[in-house]
Amino acid sequence: MVEDVVRTLGFLCMGSRLRRIGERLQADTQQVIDEAGLSIQAGQYPFLAAIDLAGPLTIGELAQAVGITQPGATRTIGQLLELGYVDMQPAPDDQRRRLVSLTDKGQDLINHSKKVIWPRIAAAVADLCGDLDGPILEQLAAIEDGLAAAPLARRSPAKEENARPISSTGRSGAHWRPRMPILPKAASPRGDTRFPSCPSRRPPTTRRRASTPWRTCLRKRRS
Repeated sequence: MVEDVVRTLGFLCMGSRLRRIGERLQADTQQVIDEAGLSIQAGQYPFLAAIDLAGPLTIGELAQAVGITQPGATRTIGQLLELGYVDMQPAPDDQRRRLVSLTDKGQDLINHSKKVIWPRIAAAVADLCGDLDGPILEQLAAIEDGLAAAPLARRSPAKEENARPISSTGRSGAHWRPRMPILPKAASPRGDTRFPSCPSRRPPTTRRRASTPWRTCLRKRRS
């Protein structure tokens, strides 16, 4: 059996590991959506949710709300336009701005998803992450093992009171504070006043020469 290099390298491959977990969660979410018979991709849901929450938005505002690049938002909105979930019209106050809004079909999808799809997915993820505790790498391993054992579609809804929120630090109730790097005294440049451990030395003062009027210079050249 080939070793899981991404898991073995730990913090070195944190980005790759998080992306792998995100892709697995999105794939499981898509399975739930497909089982419900809905014609939408999991990655398109956040755009509809943003419009439902904030009202009509421009593509730039949608990109900012979802946290992706504007070309990516343009591509997704184009797909939603073809599916008939959104509409794009000029803004009433500025014809240069084009606002994306939900159609009746899109609003019906959101209303159905709020009642059926989203609670099921949220409960499944809460069931997956409800018992996480300890260092972040151990928590990521627990998420991966949990998804391998039971995808989101096979998980029973977890009770809301049993779902324990996990802080961004990966530890319950822990607060992370960044540590500023301390420069060794031996590595400090001598005479640099930015480092308190170094002997202070004033920078050399520069004396300005008295400027000679240009008329005087011209006379000397003529003479």
